[in-house]
Amino acid sequence: MYLPSKIGQKGDEVDKMKSANEEASPSGSSSGRSTKSPGVFPTFSVAAIPPRAAVSSLATRGIFDLSERPKEISCRNDDAFVAHGAYLLFNAIKRKLTESSYAKVVIGLSGGSTPLPIYSALRHLALASADHEPGRAATHLATAVPEFSEELQRDAKGSDSALDWTRVFFFLVDERYVHPTHADSNQRSIRKHLLGQPNGVACDQPGAECGGDVLPVPEKNLIFPDTSLPLEDCIVKYRSALLELLAATQQIDLVTLGLGPDGHIASIFPPLSEEDLKEQMNPNPIVLHTTTSRFAGFDRITVSLQLLCGAHQKVFFLKGDEKIRLWRDMQDDARSKVRDSKVSVAEFPALAVLQSGNVKVVAVPPLDVHEEHLQQQLRADRTFLSVVVLGASGDLAHKKTYPALFSLFCEGLLPPHFHIVGYARSKMTFDQFWEKISQKLKSLSSFFCRRASAIDLLASFKSHCSYLQGLYDRPADFANLGNHLKEVEGDAEQVGRVLYLALPPDVFLPSVKSYRQSCWNTKGWNRVVVEKPFGRDLKSSDKLSASLMALLREREIFRIDHYLGKEMSLSLTALRFANVAFMPLFHRDYVHSVRITFKEQSGTWRRGGYFDNYGIIRDVMQNHMIQLLTLVAMERPASLKDDDIRDEKVKVLKQMPPV
Repeated sequence: MYLPSKIGQKGDEVDKMKSANEEASPSGSSSGRSTKSPGVFPTFSVAAIPPRAAVSSLATRGIFDLSERPKEISCRNDDAFVAHGAYLLFNAIKRKLTESSYAKVVIGLSGGSTPLPIYSALRHLALASADHEPGRAATHLATAVPEFSEELQRDAKGSDSALDWTRVFFFLVDERYVHPTHADSNQRSIRKHLLGQPNGVACDQPGAECGGDVLPVPEKNLIFPDTSLPLEDCIVKYRSALLELLAATQQIDLVTLGLGPDGHIASIFPPLSEEDLKEQMNPNPIVLHTTTSRFAGFDRITVSLQLLCGAHQKVFFLKGDEKIRLWRDMQDDARSKVRDSKVSVAEFPALAVLQSGNVKVVAVPPLDVHEEHLQQQLRADRTFLSVVVLGASGDLAHKKTYPALFSLFCEGLLPPHFHIVGYARSKMTFDQFWEKISQKLKSLSSFFCRRASAIDLLASFKSHCSYLQGLYDRPADFANLGNHLKEVEGDAEQVGRVLYLALPPDVFLPSVKSYRQSCWNTKGWNRVVVEKPFGRDLKSSDKLSASLMALLREREIFRIDHYLGKEMSLSLTALRFANVAFMPLFHRDYVHSVRITFKEQSGTWRRGGYFDNYGIIRDVMQNHMIQLLTLVAMERPASLKDDDIRDEKVKVLKQMPPV
């Protein structure tokens, strides 16, 4: 078995294996419904639900009983939400089309206001990627989602040709039974935002107002219900069109979904009666008629819950505090269901989709309750935070440390009152220093905000930064640093100081000694962050550790390996121990060998002195790569607590013979 050679890059995903589920028993047919199973798309059974006496007893297993949980993509603002959503859809289409010249992509689209900006951004991204009227497309793209400018350049290098949109098919997950040109029509909104048809009229029809930024999807590839027909005829025709599409493509690749304030998805409105649920999970009537008096559009046309579950990939777009709270409540109910059996698919149809697997959730604000609570605490915290980066002019600070601090600033994870002091031997002014580090920050700023406010975001972060030149073993220079810290902290009553050592280990000790003597904080707490490598060998590591412990307490020292913060590194534990498809395979009976390949584009440019002293083995192998090796080879920890994971890693290291 070989591990991916590119770790933590955007777009790298592990294809998920899904077990086949037995088909639900077909229920009796009703008017306008087909009684013959199409047999051309995957079916999903919610525990083969048997007839029950009460709706409340239709509870299914909670999502926290499953091995594969939804992948949550938390966004901090609307622009990040649009960027993540559009790029996720674009990559799904691109990945399928590039599999072969015959591959076709089938996407089910939900309506409502939440996904419309995402659909617009997807169109701009597609047009710019295809170099379709590049000037206009680039202008639209920069306005809609600035993040895509850099992504497009990278994608263009690895793409030989534009995407073939004649092999992409779209259908509606649900629709209000109103005329196609009605303001409440989902297909009208999708034509306007996704296809670039401003008045919702197809470009080949009279009255169309199409311009030069139309997505080149053929009209025959748009499977929409013809709501100009009588309701029953509309349902029959739409069902036939979908069956014909599925017979030709054999699979729905992706569906987009939202979550209504009452918990509905598509136009499947809870609570569902026992008969409703049986009908929704029946593989035969893939298109159904539903009604609601809670929202505009009493009569609705929706694809079945069974069809949604059978899609290869499901993406939920959640926006707003109300939707986030509802999603959390649904998950909390699913977790408590084991105790009181109060939650069911009848109450939350989305649970059936979650149980079918391969679900992503793009959300703003963040879904993580702990992170939201942390942001609230930071906003209320009156402690002044000072961060001192030693080695600020070096490669690590430029590429990793300052971008990480800027990301925390953009995400609201720094307190309101903070200051970052860069300290290095290089003689330069603050403006020269800022010019050096800001190039890396500009691409991040476009990810978190629109171009109009990106300058303000960078300027705000710049106002919290400064730079001092000095030597690492000269007390007078650190005395100057101490005076500078007192000046920026002013009369703050509570102060926390973080010393970040982005330095080679041979200057750790003199730097900490000088800092301890001249810059130690007496108005709050102190922390020292030590980067790898921690010494040249075991002897020097033990000596360095003992020397630091003579100056600091253990709780004041944080030893960090930034490689463990990469997304793929963070996902290895879940991939191995929370996925029934892969967990048994990570075993000596099935794994022939493990190869960890480290690829890096940059060389030793301007870092020759460092590599002369430490070399590539000490730089990446004895830290980054061995950390990954322990994550791959360790046994299942007793829990996901730090101590338990560390203990399992140590067991692996003890079993490795020295080289």
